[in-house]
Amino acid sequence: MEIDKIERLQEFVSKDNYKKVYDYLVSSSHYAADTEEWTKFLNVAYNTCETYGDKANALRVAIKLDDEEKIKSVWNTTEDMALKKQIAFLLGRQRYIIEDCEDEELVSVFSNSLLSEFYIKLSEELGVLEPKKPDEVLKTHLEDGGKIDSSLLNLANTYVNAFVNVGSGQDCLMQKEDENWLQSVKDDGVMAATASLGMIYLWDINGCSSKISDYLDLKDGWHKAGACIGIGLANSGIWSDVDPAKAILEEQLESKEESVQMGAIMGLGLAYAGSGRQDLVELISSYLDNTETSTTISTNTALALGLITVGKMNEDVINSILGTLMGRTEIQLNESMSKMYGVALGLCYLGRQSKCEPALETLKSVEHPIARFCEVMVEGMAYIGSGNVLKIQEFLQKCTTHESEENSLPQAAAIISIAFLSISEEIGNDMVMRTMHHILQYCEMSVKRAIPIALAIMSVSNPKLQIVDLLCKLSHDEDAEMSRRAILALGIVSAGTNNSKVSEILRGLSHYYQRDNQHVFLVRIATGLLFMGKGLATLNPFYSDNLLYSKVAMGGLAIVATAMLDTENILCGKHHYLLYNLVNSLYPRMMFTIDENLEIKQTTVRVGQAVNTVGQAGNPRKITGFQTHTSPVLMKWGERCELATDEFIPVADVVLENFVIIKKNPEWEDPKEIVKANQRKGSKL
Repeated sequence: MEIDKIERLQEFVSKDNYKKVYDYLVSSSHYAADTEEWTKFLNVAYNTCETYGDKANALRVAIKLDDEEKIKSVWNTTEDMALKKQIAFLLGRQRYIIEDCEDEELVSVFSNSLLSEFYIKLSEELGVLEPKKPDEVLKTHLEDGGKIDSSLLNLANTYVNAFVNVGSGQDCLMQKEDENWLQSVKDDGVMAATASLGMIYLWDINGCSSKISDYLDLKDGWHKAGACIGIGLANSGIWSDVDPAKAILEEQLESKEESVQMGAIMGLGLAYAGSGRQDLVELISSYLDNTETSTTISTNTALALGLITVGKMNEDVINSILGTLMGRTEIQLNESMSKMYGVALGLCYLGRQSKCEPALETLKSVEHPIARFCEVMVEGMAYIGSGNVLKIQEFLQKCTTHESEENSLPQAAAIISIAFLSISEEIGNDMVMRTMHHILQYCEMSVKRAIPIALAIMSVSNPKLQIVDLLCKLSHDEDAEMSRRAILALGIVSAGTNNSKVSEILRGLSHYYQRDNQHVFLVRIATGLLFMGKGLATLNPFYSDNLLYSKVAMGGLAIVATAMLDTENILCGKHHYLLYNLVNSLYPRMMFTIDENLEIKQTTVRVGQAVNTVGQAGNPRKITGFQTHTSPVLMKWGERCELATDEFIPVADVVLENFVIIKKNPEWEDPKEIVKANQRKGSKL
């Protein structure tokens, strides 16, 4: 590495040491000087795995490189069916579809159609399948009950119900026979409530269709719009060759009601996020290009197109968004939702690094100030997770200039971008944390307000004590916008963890802001996120020992982070439905051991804190402070899993998470049989 001859390494690698070399190269890639060196390290790691037939680890590097040819090569050259199923599980987590595959069992794996079934089995195993009422979670019996707008609180309860009972197929509000919850909310609240059925039946296409289809026949536009979003939510991450979501939503696009059109567009974006399908791009592009459409329709179309083509650099989508920015009037671009053009354009370049330069040049020709915000967002999302120090310095420099509050939006985007750049590795994250403290001390309030959003991104579903304490302090800030952002950030940081400290903080905030509508609304939503999936789900986009991240998950977080830049007009206003974009990042934090026939195979496993290597020489361990459980098990951020018995071995030498296919160890001997054999020998003597 020092003499820049890393390619020669392959001459000296053997079957005994290639795995250590692979681990070292992958770890070193975080600290590469530039994109070229980073690519070189990972290519050597890929070639090393391919040489020794380690298909699963070769696939991990191919996904990291985002190289379709390498991914297809691994898939096509894998002959062992059990190993191919394990690879299909890895592809399913990344939402990568092999369209010419004819094996039904493999299709069911990478299309994620088994996800709902296993998630419900996990809930049954852990005894949390029973639905929870929002009042149980929020502990409303402990509140004093200030003078709060009841319709807003009912809307908050709708979101709490959706997040807490996500994927379980049961809830206590929407499916109550003796009470119609939709009468408790109004207008856009009806849309959010109907859409919540999609969260409750997440990953279960058939269950959702039977429950939500009745709402599509109603005359009211809000019910129909919610049903469209709900169908998109239930289909999120699930691939089907019959396209049920497209068949239903395409028809609703022709509605004359703006709310129904918006719901259908958002539903398509959620259902087909990451698919890159050109037919969908052509289907909804006209709603973006048309200068007569409202900003709400236009921005939601841009977001849907950005999600569908996330990281694909689709020229049609890029040109449409750039053309819209140039064609819209100043009044339209001044609206709060126009920020979404920046994140939508950034989604197209997500993870593509220097390839975003042409778009940045084009944005310079747009005179409206929103273009400066778009430039920063595009560049930040292009280098997402790269840890590029030079880019972080560039973004920091933007924060040092003194700008008026109207022109401070690009600075807020720069702080969010710094957080997105640094999340891939621990050292960069710690360095940026110190930087955030400096910004809080020395910058203007308009810049400081972006700090809670950055903290949320840096520690998604990982409530570190230092970050929770800082957010707790900011949530009591005199500046209303700062405190609102900090409250929602607490929810994102603790999402799906059931963290008792955060729960206590949120209960205190509920009492502290008991007479403030918007603050109580966000405290309740944050509490819903904290108990998301009753503690079985996570929003963290990273997986596979933090080597890989889901682009769709990153996109969902980026949309919500941008919406948090104006909580008053967006999340506490008429656009609270943008919170449903978190479904793109939502995934069970489970580990199932299954056999080659995809049947659950319970075995003992150890779950502990991930470390590089500990233990005696010749008996290395990659976890410390572990506990022994029987699978399936839950895994927190920073934890790793190992099989605790020699009776079974995994079919692929990969990180044990989500779904792990195991087989009988041919070298294993039952200790009881060995004892009996020894006893028989003794009796003969």
